[in-house]
Amino acid sequence: MDLAYIEDHKSMISSIAMIIIGIIILICPSLTVQAIGTILGLIVLLVAAIFLIFAITQIIESPVVGVISFIVSLIGLYFSWLLIFDLGFVTAIFSLLLYLIGIVLLFIGAFNLVTTRYYAPFSMLGISGIIFGILFLISAIFIRTPNVIAVILGIWLIISGILSLNSDNSENYIDVRAYK
Repeated sequence: MDLAYIEDHKSMISSIAMIIIGIIILICPSLTVQAIGTILGLIVLLVAAIFLIFAITQIIESPVVGVISFIVSLIGLYFSWLLIFDLGFVTAIFSLLLYLIGIVLLFIGAFNLVTTRYYAPFSMLGISGIIFGILFLISAIFIRTPNVIAVILGIWLIISGILSLNSDNSENYIDVRAYK
C-alpha cells in the first residue's frame, strides 16, 4: 500500500480497526483486560528501568536527583509488578479511567451534537457518545467487574466504527458565512 492510498482511506481504515478491536474485546474480554494490564505493566517497568539508569548516572553529580530518581524507579517497579500480576489493581485503574472516559465521551458527544448544525454525520456519533459516556460512568460507579467494562468498551468501539464507516466523507460543510 502506498501512502496516498492510506491518506485517502484513513477514515475507513480506522473505522474497520475499531470494529475489529471491538470484536476481539467482545470475544475474549478477560484476556483483553489481562493483556492491557500486562502491556501497561511492561511500559511502567521500562520507564522504571530508565529512571534507575538515570539515578545511577546522576548519583555522583547530583545526589538529590539521583536519590529521587531511584525512589521513583522503585515506585515504578512496584506499580509495574501490580499491573502485570494483580488483576484487582488493573480493575481499580480501569475504574478510575472509566470516570475520565465517561466524562470525555459526554463532552465529545455534546460537541458532536452541537456541530451537527454544520455537519450532519456527527449527530449519531454525538448521540452514541453521550449514551456510552453515561454507560461508562454508570459502570465506573456500580460495576467493578473488568469483563463487563471490557464488553461495554467493545460494544462502543463496534458501534462507533460502524457509525464512522457509514458517515459519508464526501459530505459538504455548510457555509456558515452565508448566514451572517
